[in-house]
Amino acid sequence: MNSNKFLQISKNHRAKSRAFTLIEMLVTISIITLLTTMVISYSRAGQSINNLRRATEQLMADLKRAQSLSMLSFGSTEAPVEGWGIEIDENGDKYYLISKSDTGVFNRESSISFRKGISIVNGELDNENSLGKTFFFIPPEPTVVYIEDIEHNPTDEKDIIDDQIIILKLSSPDVTKYEIVISSTGMIYKKLSSE
Repeated sequence: MNSNKFLQISKNHRAKSRAFTLIEMLVTISIITLLTTMVISYSRAGQSINNLRRATEQLMADLKRAQSLSMLSFGSTEAPVEGWGIEIDENGDKYYLISKSDTGVFNRESSISFRKGISIVNGELDNENSLGKTFFFIPPEPTVVYIEDIEHNPTDEKDIIDDQIIILKLSSPDVTKYEIVISSTGMIYKKLSSE
């Protein structure tokens, strides 16, 4: 009789020890929720930085395209063009691929807008102020010049002496930014920097 009672107590004890208590369940759910929240927020931040990187690559490719088109247009009799360039919008949310005809008229060939939350911003130095500027490549080398205000003073071409820097940044509080550098020799490269 004692042995039956002992078996019954040990079965009840094993059943209780195999089950989770309410506190254990709440702690587990809290940990899972916390980890899920961290992963989701991290992936959104990563996606924004990836979009910024893609926008930087696109702008660099378009600068190099303008440079190549400028060299290709040299000596062409079909559609005489004095050069190609990139005009950066004053708001910093888009830019234009432009050409300059042999009569001195600038033509916007295409408009490229950035994704929401990405824009070009001015830096602290003079050579980092690119809003409203036009970077222009004149064949045959091509020579690199910039124009401060193409709308009101299109003939005010300035040779690039110091490296010109175009800064792309996220509008969120993230400190990640990319700098595209255009050197006086026409070299175009990017740098990742943080504030």
